[in-house]
Amino acid sequence: MHDPGLGLDAERRARCSRVLREGRLADGIREANRVRRLLAELRAASFTADPPPLPALELLIAEMLAIHFCSDREETIAVLNDLLDEVRGRIRACEGPLDTGAVRVFWVNPVADLQVMNLLEDCGGRICGTDYLFCHALDEIPEDLPPTEALARIALADPMVGSSIDRAHRICRDIRTFQAEAVVVSRIPGASHCPTEAGIITEIVGRELSIPVAEIEVPPLSDPVRATLRTRLEALTETAKERRRK
Repeated sequence: MHDPGLGLDAERRARCSRVLREGRLADGIREANRVRRLLAELRAASFTADPPPLPALELLIAEMLAIHFCSDREETIAVLNDLLDEVRGRIRACEGPLDTGAVRVFWVNPVADLQVMNLLEDCGGRICGTDYLFCHALDEIPEDLPPTEALARIALADPMVGSSIDRAHRICRDIRTFQAEAVVVSRIPGASHCPTEAGIITEIVGRELSIPVAEIEVPPLSDPVRATLRTRLEALTETAKERRRK
């Protein structure tokens, strides 16, 4: 019986200038984990310090480096190190671009128009935890396993591979870790993985944690709906502030 996998392997070997051996794969995993450890420290410091040392948009871009760093690993590591040094300095000086006491918001899914991240801060919120669809690029890859098995395990552990319910429970764990006070779930129009996922996450987070949740939809150009989005985000932050006073 012909194994199509053998044909694909032969094609890969013919087209690649180097043979991908276990040792080289292990080296790549270690480099990936360098990026993931730097990003984990950057996220934890930025999510927990008050005032926040890094704004939401810059944090989003930093997280996106985790899925694009392979094009320039050394530059990515240099950028993350510089950001981390800046964050540490701001924390020591108790400085930041935002005021203290902003509502701690956990954000689910990236938005089509990035200026909405600035709008959250204009409405009295700050990012305190995220799930931008690529958690698989944030978790460290096991280094104590054969490289191919380690990659297989991290791929299968991707929340986007499992059910929406599993992803919602992971989000709840992260919300508890970073002590977020409110949640924004950004729907993704026409999402192929699960068009009803936002509703499932909203329901589970609201039921398990009893904190305010806003479900929004952001078009590629948000200007026509900016007033509506502002109203929704202001209502969310005001609700969270009211809960503080009780």
